[in-house]
Amino acid sequence: MYTEAITYNAADLSHLFPYQDTKQYDSRYANLLGRIDTIINQASHNPASSLSGLVVELLDTTLNQTISEEAHMISIQYRGYIYHFQDHYRLNRATVTLRTKAEQGLCTVLDLQTLRDQWTQHIQCFDNALERYLIENQAPVWRGDKE
Repeated sequence: MYTEAITYNAADLSHLFPYQDTKQYDSRYANLLGRIDTIINQASHNPASSLSGLVVELLDTTLNQTISEEAHMISIQYRGYIYHFQDHYRLNRATVTLRTKAEQGLCTVLDLQTLRDQWTQHIQCFDNALERYLIENQAPVWRGDKE
């Protein structure tokens, strides 16, 4: 199991991913980002409220979405799978950490906004690359890949 955090800069990878419009998300991402926005709104308007239940629902949504997407990538033998999987792992860990903080009453708007930003970067980099592969059958070339 991959245990190290992945870091990437979306700007460094932007030449690989032509679809950078953050306003256009499919329903899965609209649902996920909408859940995060709902929690941010709750935390912004009522900082003392318990966010635990909402964050648990977010974690369930995150796990269901990433697991189903990973199964699909495996079934089509997607070449970028391992990089995509590693970023899912990073996002899942971040959401688990957020759940723990929410259970302790320590979850902040900044924590939530950071997770939202991470998801936006993931969508722009990894999900758009997968979409490009599905549409054009053109896998991204990642650093370290052998041609």
